[in-house]
Amino acid sequence: HASYADGVRWQALKRIAEELGIRVRRTNPHAEPTMEAGYAAARLIADQRTTAVIAYNDALGVGLIKGLSALGFSVPEAVSVVGFDNVRLSDVVSPGLTTIAAPLQMQGQTGMRNLIAMVGGAHLSSDPLVLPVSLRERESTAPPRTIR
Repeated sequence: HASYADGVRWQALKRIAEELGIRVRRTNPHAEPTMEAGYAAARLIADQRTTAVIAYNDALGVGLIKGLSALGFSVPEAVSVVGFDNVRLSDVVSPGLTTIAAPLQMQGQTGMRNLIAMVGGAHLSSDPLVLPVSLRERESTAPPRTIR
């Protein structure tokens, strides 16, 4: 799902992966970020012998867990999966989806404050506003396996 947020995440991931000497690849950034798309992507992930996936959002991550399971792959033993958003769905899938939690209420409040200020004539900074996020570790991640 090619969006501004996706582009920023991808650029940051590439930069950090290079620093750490980790190989990363992007798989179908134009797919809809749905459980169905995650389920469908499982075959490609399995065929590529991938050890970890960072999904665009939790719905995609949940679909990927379900798809990998249907193919006989165990999460996280075969593939670790991480999502974004920390929606309730990430807590009810098995295994529980590790996710990056964003402060959605703070995002909405900040957006509305800025919109109201702009309507009132304020000139806002063009610099991106960075809000805090946190990692919610659940059962979908494990140390990397050795590829033979």
